[in-house]
Amino acid sequence: MKQDLDQAKILEEDQELIRRIEQSEGGALSKLYDRYANTVYSVALAITKSPETASEVVQDVFSKVWKNASVYDRRLGKPSTWIITLARNQSIDRLRSEVRRTEVMEAVGEEADKDEQTFGDPSSDAEVRERAERVRDSLKLLPEEQRICIRLAFLVGLSHPEISERLGGPLGTVKARIRRGLERLRSLLEQADQDAGV
Repeated sequence: MKQDLDQAKILEEDQELIRRIEQSEGGALSKLYDRYANTVYSVALAITKSPETASEVVQDVFSKVWKNASVYDRRLGKPSTWIITLARNQSIDRLRSEVRRTEVMEAVGEEADKDEQTFGDPSSDAEVRERAERVRDSLKLLPEEQRICIRLAFLVGLSHPEISERLGGPLGTVKARIRRGLERLRSLLEQADQDAGV
């Protein structure tokens, strides 16, 4: 009987917290976070098998709770059920994203191997080979996200929308990564050319 009363009290408190989050009360989100962060982490860890990814899922889930509190419908279930469902869905999305990233990295690796074989041809001009090596070395210094986008665009030949679709990310993010990556690459190549006395 007491347990039923406790459960009813928790449900009432959770629904009130969701209502307050909908009104942009940060303190209400903190309380909900304190109550369910460990549960969300456990769900995410069980699905992703990665402590780092599970921690990211926790942040993603409570960000969604903050942004989508108005979507919660108390007639469809308890707030705890909603939060756990978000955790499960977000964890699965993360896994799918990791699979896509792995596939992309394999594809990019294959293209890089082809590229290396072409540039590694002994009959190629030595200057071209040296320049290609500087490009490859500079590419390795870019953040992985930028490197992947640049390789897909310039080595694989995909359009920005195709890269966005393949990576499962927003088009604007892909464009920004390519732009920032190219700016950084240009700077790295200028430095490499100076170091090589070109």
